[in-house]
Amino acid sequence: MAHSIFTLRDYSGEPTAVRIYNGDITAVSLPGFLTDFGGIRASIEGITLGVMAQEQWVGDLTTLSALTPANVFAQRELKWLVRYHDTVTQEKATLEIGTADPTGVLLPASDFADLTVEPMLAFVTDFNAFARHPESSVNAVVIDSIQLVGRNI
Repeated sequence: MAHSIFTLRDYSGEPTAVRIYNGDITAVSLPGFLTDFGGIRASIEGITLGVMAQEQWVGDLTTLSALTPANVFAQRELKWLVRYHDTVTQEKATLEIGTADPTGVLLPASDFADLTVEPMLAFVTDFNAFARHPESSVNAVVIDSIQLVGRNI
């Protein structure tokens, strides 16, 4: 199954990766895929404090940076837990994105993100357009919620 991996570096220099399944990449779909790929990367950067270190899709690995972030709160243990489902089968799935930046996007008295405010809205829009369920390379997905979580010890 086609997928993309985005690796962020936290303040301590530790990596954290998020894997997002996407549709099959063909000669016809490649230009659109590359546009969507850049969009989802930018959206992940918009909701995290870490430095985007690497991006990868099947057949390619590009090192983007060897820097560490300046923000001491850019920690891989602070994550966005993204819950989503397949729009055809309704099968649920999750992924985590480390170095979460909760600034200005949490609902009042909650650890859930407000999906209607920027930069969270941009991430939701780009994820829903780009991602596919881990068990289907064709079925679209929709985000159900995004929750701020910590490391499970």
